[in-house]
Amino acid sequence: MRAARCLRHGGLAAPGVSSFAWLDRGRGRRLSGVPRDLRAPAMLPAFLPAILLSMALALAGTGAASLAAADEAPATTLALGGDWPLGTRQGLASPIVYLEHERNGLPGGGRLRVVLDTAVLSAAMQHRPAPAWELAYGLEGTGAIVGYGADLYRNGERLAAESFAGDGLAGHLAATLWPDAPWSASLALETRRAHFHPTPETRAGYVPPPPLQQHALRLQVVRKGLLFGAGRAELTLEEGRREGWSAWSLDARGRGGGPRGRVVLRVELAPPRLRGGHGGPPRGSLRLSAFDGHGLDLLDAYRAGGFAGTFQVAGYYRNEARAGRGLVLNLQHELRFADDRRLTVYADAASLTRLDAEILRGAPQTQELAGLGLGFYYGMRPLGGLPLIVRYGEGLLIPPGSPEGYRRELLLVLAAAF
Repeated sequence: MRAARCLRHGGLAAPGVSSFAWLDRGRGRRLSGVPRDLRAPAMLPAFLPAILLSMALALAGTGAASLAAADEAPATTLALGGDWPLGTRQGLASPIVYLEHERNGLPGGGRLRVVLDTAVLSAAMQHRPAPAWELAYGLEGTGAIVGYGADLYRNGERLAAESFAGDGLAGHLAATLWPDAPWSASLALETRRAHFHPTPETRAGYVPPPPLQQHALRLQVVRKGLLFGAGRAELTLEEGRREGWSAWSLDARGRGGGPRGRVVLRVELAPPRLRGGHGGPPRGSLRLSAFDGHGLDLLDAYRAGGFAGTFQVAGYYRNEARAGRGLVLNLQHELRFADDRRLTVYADAASLTRLDAEILRGAPQTQELAGLGLGFYYGMRPLGGLPLIVRYGEGLLIPPGSPEGYRRELLLVLAAAF
């Protein structure tokens, strides 16, 4: 089975974006994997007509893909569902609407990828002028930015009166050297604009962030086939600067206008004891993420918590913790009863240093998170194998003074690839 890993660019102040795999797509209608990087706007119904129209337009262009040979990977992926915190008045639900379409064989050896990710629509082109290098460019429009403005928590209490929303547009240009070699390197330039506004929950007199104009340069080095042959390591270095920044309600001194940088190291391994046999696909993995930065604020700090969070820690509210640096460890192991019947166990842990922001003062300077999860992939055979993906998560370490002494979440997704 060929799997296509869909990667998102982690961005310096890229609202709602993170560098995570979304869905691994297999043959026919079987689909493995669950969305982890979700942009889940609380105001989704207001954008529903535009979302449905975008989906219809994208699906209308898949006719050529249906004529592909039977052994070709599916060109279109669709996932619908949601992620809900259980028994809480603090955590936010995350609707999931994900549509991806790829078209290969375009002039110049190009490949087009169009993605609708809830309220975010993006289009990217890739060209391979020569085997040794690849060129990519694209645009992304965001209809509702909530990752920075809605997921504001202090000791597990959601700061609804300080929340804000917005919309934005971004573009990127990237070049990758040796994309198919064990070692590869890419350099990307990104520019982003965003505008913010209060939400119905925002208190009177609240001043949202000023319009965002930001440029960033990103260098990424990737090592594939690490250690046991199924490992991968990524080192990402990012530097950027904002223009015309000024003070707002949660940054009275306007500190967010200076230079900013991020460093992220991700290492993923599939040791032999966790693999599915000699030459078989990995059925378990260990993933370690280490990150640090300078000049970060509420708009580009690292976020962790929940299956729908930027960094996954099962059970917690979506992006409950906001950090300036930290370590996150994710372990998962799959028990396969059949190709379309799979049980997955998740164990997550994180050690985070709280972001230095006025609104978060009073929360512990360091925070330890841990969570356990159980997931099931169930292919509904009467419906051609259409998969139902279910995950349940339980948070184990609750912040001191939290209004609620537990963390639980449930994720449900119906997915199809065609």
